Amino acid sequence: MAAPTTEPLLSSPTIHSTRLPTKALLLTLSLATLMCLAAFVTIQLTTTTTMNPPLQPSDLCAKSPNPTSCHAIVSQAMLASTGNLHPTPVQIFRSLLHNSLAQLDAAAASAADIHPRLINEPKQKSALADCMQLLELSRDRIVGSGDATRSDARTWMSAVLTNHATCLDGLDGVAKSAMRAHLEYLKSSASASLAVLHAVPSSVQDNTDAVVKPVATFPSWLSHRDRKLLEMASPNAIQANAVVANDGSGMFKTVQAAVDSVPNGNKNRYVIYVKKGVYKENVSLGNKKTSVMIVGDGMDATVITGSLNVVDGSTTFNSATLAAVGDGLILQDLKIENTAGPQKHQAVALRVGADRSNRGPGAGTGGRVNWPGYHVITDANTAKAFTVASLIQGGSWLKETGVAFAEGL
Repeated sequence: MAAPTTEPLLSSPTIHSTRLPTKALLLTLSLATLMCLAAFVTIQLTTTTTMNPPLQPSDLCAKSPNPTSCHAIVSQAMLASTGNLHPTPVQIFRSLLHNSLAQLDAAAASAADIHPRLINEPKQKSALADCMQLLELSRDRIVGSGDATRSDARTWMSAVLTNHATCLDGLDGVAKSAMRAHLEYLKSSASASLAVLHAVPSSVQDNTDAVVKPVATFPSWLSHRDRKLLEMASPNAIQANAVVANDGSGMFKTVQAAVDSVPNGNKNRYVIYVKKGVYKENVSLGNKKTSVMIVGDGMDATVITGSLNVVDGSTTFNSATLAAVGDGLILQDLKIENTAGPQKHQAVALRVGADRSNRGPGAGTGGRVNWPGYHVITDANTAKAFTVASLIQGGSWLKETGVAFAEGL
């Protein structure tokens, strides 16, 4: 009898030879899956890149009135957007703001370095002072625009552009030569910022990477109490913080004294009631005098009057009878006038550089002309749009004033 065997029916080598091909097959399948996945991701990335190509300066400057300078400034801002291979319009906008601040500070330094002895005329000294004030106001607006709502940022940067143009227009001689290059660049930068802002999607939701979406109420800045104040039929029903009366029956005799009493950086509505009377003064509300409401006894009862003008030595900017740059100003039931007359050339009654002070159809800018300074019109039909009859409908109301005028050309 043969001795019993303890060997398995299938040898180990046979079993091992069966497992190795199985592992090899699994590894091959895994590699194939990874290759397919990589190919899929590559296709997806290619498709995404094709569908959303990187922004180009030409895309962002499409709405600019000066595409050439816009292209140069935006290209520089895109390069400065460090850490962003393909920066968004908002990131580019903020880069532009950062660059504008540096340029604005350089302009302010140049203005401060202009020696007073180089400017002989008092009017030009005043113009330079106006310019420095405008640069300061522009700086505040630029700083605030980075985290503002889209509409606020557009409003504020438009104001900045106007400030720079006003500054340059008012200067002459040595001061203009020293400041021209700075101000021309700042104007171009503000214009480019507005063009880029136009490319920011109006439906953007992410407040961490976008100009903030506005609140869905209208108007967003007008509080319930402010609405109540505007609806009150009589000034006597308003609980005023300060009362002005030139006969001494109030807390102050002048409007300016009441304005000076407003706390700097005021957040709550500060109501100044100006009683019936004629107030011969020039009133200034600086950028720290915010949320002010000045209410009178009626358009023909409460009158603030002044007569500063260019002929007598004032700048146009500073000739305003009432000038306000503090945000949130409300004026109601009073008259503000400048009585200088046409023989005194430029003169301003009311100058408001404050935000949240003018809304509605009358505040729209859709009908503005797009040329700077003056424009020569040679076609009579085109010129008719700017006549007294068409532009201000003078025929319906000017006759009552007694002013001589011609309705047409």
